[in-house]
Amino acid sequence: PNRTTLAEFKKAFIVKKRDVKKLDKETISAYDHLITEFMEVTRRRYAEDVTEADMGDFCQALRARNLTERSVMNYAGSVLTFLRATKMLTAAKIDEIKEAIPAVVDPLPVSYTKAQYESLMAAITNERHRLYFQTLLMTGMREREATHLRWDNLDLEVGSIRIDPIQQTQVMVRGQEKVITFKSKNRKPRFVTVPTELLTKLSEWRKKVPDTVFVFGTPKRNMSSTGDLP
Repeated sequence: PNRTTLAEFKKAFIVKKRDVKKLDKETISAYDHLITEFMEVTRRRYAEDVTEADMGDFCQALRARNLTERSVMNYAGSVLTFLRATKMLTAAKIDEIKEAIPAVVDPLPVSYTKAQYESLMAAITNERHRLYFQTLLMTGMREREATHLRWDNLDLEVGSIRIDPIQQTQVMVRGQEKVITFKSKNRKPRFVTVPTELLTKLSEWRKKVPDTVFVFGTPKRNMSSTGDLP
C-alpha cells in the first residue's frame, strides 16, 4: 500500500513540467498522452516493474499507428525520460530498457548540383515562389520559418534573419482580427546569415510589396481576398 504507482508519478511529473517555462502546452500534453498510452499498453502499475520487453511492446504499438521509426524513437525516449524521473529504476535497468528503443541516424544531406538548381529555378515561373525556394536553399531555414518570415525579422542592412522561439502576428481575415502564432521547432532563438546574392533579391522584392507584413505572404487576388498571410 505504500508503493507509488505510475499514475501518481505521472501526475507529479506533469505538474513539474508545467513549471518549466520553456515547455509549451503541446509538449506537456504530449508527455501526458504518451505516458498514459505506455501504461495502457504495458499494463504496468509500478515503475520498478517495467522491463525492456515492456518498452519493446510500446514501440510496437507506436508502429501499429503507422508512425515513422524517428517518431517511435522520440516518443519512446519521452517515456524513458519519465521513467528515469521516477528514480525507481537503477541506471543499469534504464540502460536495458533503452535497448528496446530504435536508434535512428539521419543520412547526410546531398547538395543539389548546379544543373539541378538551375533546372528547379527555371521551372518556377512565379517570382514570389522562386524567391521563397531560394531563401530555403541559401539559408537552410525550415519551411514554416520561411512561410512565417516577417519583414521585421529581416535586417536588410546587416544581412541577417532573426528567428524567434514564439511569434504572434495580428492579421485581418475577412474583416475579423486573428492572431497567427508561429513556434520554432526547438523553441530557441537564432540568427541566420543571408548571402549577398539573396539579400539583393530580397531588397528588390521589398520594393514590390512595401505594405506587407510577411515576406512571402499570400497575394491579394481580389476585393474579397485577405492576402498577406503565411
